[in-house]
Amino acid sequence: MGGGRGEQLASPLLNLKQEVEEPTAANQRKTFLDWWLRKWQLVLYTVLLLIASVGNTVFFKRMTNAMPNYGWYLTQLSTTIYVPFFALMAGTSITQQACAEVRKFAMMGVFDGLSGTLMVLGGVHTSGTLQVLMGQAVIPVTMLLSVILLRKQYHVLQYLGATTIVMGIVLDKARIDGTKKADAA
Repeated sequence: MGGGRGEQLASPLLNLKQEVEEPTAANQRKTFLDWWLRKWQLVLYTVLLLIASVGNTVFFKRMTNAMPNYGWYLTQLSTTIYVPFFALMAGTSITQQACAEVRKFAMMGVFDGLSGTLMVLGGVHTSGTLQVLMGQAVIPVTMLLSVILLRKQYHVLQYLGATTIVMGIVLDKARIDGTKKADAA
């Protein structure tokens, strides 16, 4: 044994020398097209997410306005539709997960379900604009709790964004209260 690198490798396929191809115009064009296709997919999925989110918010408000006395029924109905749909999408891969991971996701599911229930019950008495703003209030509250509990630090622009959300909620609430006082006078 000569002690060369080729003799030490276990597989004869690893003994082959790697040939480096020089980039040709066709390869560069293909790489650019692949990059462009991935970017357009991202844009398409972002637009579809936006449309679905807006539709969800608008139809949620229409649903709670049309049936204000049926909050518990609406909660059960949405759960009856939501859980089987996503269980089918998960397929059998959910059974292959570690128990600790399933517990973490179950806890997130409990909080998400509680959030949905409270949204339906409070949605009857809340304007559509304030519902959207309250949904966005999750961001500053999460930031505040992570700063306090986890000692997380954020960039100044992130604090500015969270402050903007809080100010939007305060201004909307002040506008609603001002309208009620003007109507009472």
